[in-house]
Amino acid sequence: MVVRGLCLIIFVGTLMNIGLQREIRVFDWLKTGKMKTRVTAININRATSEDLLRVPGIGPKTAAYILSYRQLHGDFTSLEPLRQAKGMSPQRYERLIQYLKI
Repeated sequence: MVVRGLCLIIFVGTLMNIGLQREIRVFDWLKTGKMKTRVTAININRATSEDLLRVPGIGPKTAAYILSYRQLHGDFTSLEPLRQAKGMSPQRYERLIQYLKI
């Protein structure tokens, strides 16, 4: 019985680890303890590079894209131009827009 219990604990732990590595949404609640800071919606037209880098899912390349887009085209009127950023998948776009506002 003890061996079965230990096997169950190991199995569940392995499943959770795999879920976190593959970024499965069911396991998002486990990541909240690992996040540096909680981010409220950031105004994409006023954000600095440092502000953008605090948004989960935005790295240096996406932040640079946002800043260069603003410099070339002016303020964002919608978040749709983000879909054109290199490496932006529909799933990633959906995760990002919850942290951004106009």
